[in-house]
Amino acid sequence: MALASLAVACVDALVAGAPKFRVASKKVTTANAPVCSFATTVAPFVGAGLANGMFFSGLPEVLEKRKEGSLGEFNPLPMPIILGNTVGWTAYSLLARDPFVAAANAPGLILSAWYVLTTSRLANAAIARQIERTTLAMAVIHTAASLTCAFVLPTRAAMISLYGIICNGILLMYYGAPLSSIKTVLQSRSAASIYFPTVFLNGINAIFWSVYALAIRDKYLLVPNAIGASLCAIQTLLCFAFGKFKRGTATDVMEEAVEEAALAPRELDLATK
Repeated sequence: MALASLAVACVDALVAGAPKFRVASKKVTTANAPVCSFATTVAPFVGAGLANGMFFSGLPEVLEKRKEGSLGEFNPLPMPIILGNTVGWTAYSLLARDPFVAAANAPGLILSAWYVLTTSRLANAAIARQIERTTLAMAVIHTAASLTCAFVLPTRAAMISLYGIICNGILLMYYGAPLSSIKTVLQSRSAASIYFPTVFLNGINAIFWSVYALAIRDKYLLVPNAIGASLCAIQTLLCFAFGKFKRGTATDVMEEAVEEAALAPRELDLATK
């Protein structure tokens, strides 16, 4: 949580001199109506669609594992973190009255709860205990946050700030995966471990949400999505630097990513926002 608070403070410092970021989500009206409409309507609409697509991309594989009665090589450990993340952002969207954030996370909340229940039943005893502990940790965090909102915090703005920090803290845990991947690439000087379609779509998703966050001046949405977009950009540069692509132009690279993503949707990341 301290890291999340520091990240939010850094954003405040970067936007010093500009209008203060607000925590509630309301439509911004400016003289430039087309830009505003794209940033506050089209960008979050597309972002919500991409987020739900990535949530549901794991459904065929989980259904297959359920049919087989075993997880095999499937890694279920991120599932409780995804559940905690979607619970947090759904609560945030209700407090901020932001329908786009709600649309991007409420379906994922239901689906990730099912993922947790299904994978914990199929996992071996050791993995099941890890899923159980992480799920309980998420439950403790959100129970404490909800009680604090109900009985301690005096204003809606304070409640939104609390959940914004909690959601950023949970996402920082989730970002351990791409950071680990970047470290592996730098050590091995090979980008073979990076699955570029996932990186590409996650990066596009993060850019759309960053545009929306800037438009409505919501620092809690901006911080995780700006970090996510930056990590995707770094991984893309590593793909170029260490020979991930066989074809030379940027257009070829984007076409390859879209083609691979269409052929292997279940490899897409389950992460949101």
